[in-house]
Amino acid sequence: MALTPAEKQRRYRERKKEKDNSPEQKRNQVDATRPYLQQPFFEWMGRGWDDVNFKLGLIGFEIEPFTDDRGATDVTAVFDEWGTSEGYYDQYKTSIGRAELMVACLLDAAGELAIYVNRYKREQIAKAIADIEASDLSDPAAKKRALADIVQLTKIRAQLEKDVRWTLAQWKVKGD
Repeated sequence: MALTPAEKQRRYRERKKEKDNSPEQKRNQVDATRPYLQQPFFEWMGRGWDDVNFKLGLIGFEIEPFTDDRGATDVTAVFDEWGTSEGYYDQYKTSIGRAELMVACLLDAAGELAIYVNRYKREQIAKAIADIEASDLSDPAAKKRALADIVQLTKIRAQLEKDVRWTLAQWKVKGD
């Protein structure tokens, strides 16, 4: 059955909207705040680095305070050929861009580490349950304790199967 002109137009708008909201499109959009950022971030940040480094110091890391307006590509050589050739790092050319990339990378690293910690704990819980199931439960007191332990371990496992959310201040504004 042929589409009416209105249906064709609606589908065209839906395809265009999907294309405009694609991850590639969003990534290539410039941060909407950039035209209004008059003072360089490194000048504005000042003693704020103490707050950042306090938290990182608890895990043995420290960030050198920014002392100039260099972007991310100026301070590290880790950038891959694709990202450079595609202009991915163009949005990180100043100290604010460098800070934005740091936030994104720290969040990605935290997410990856959380996956491994979660996987480790779930494996250990599964082993503990298997050990209890394989143990001798002929003694009524031991059986009662084992059942209580399995209930507790099952609750812990259920909690580990859930995701958590963290609320962060919005640090990038893409688009119009």
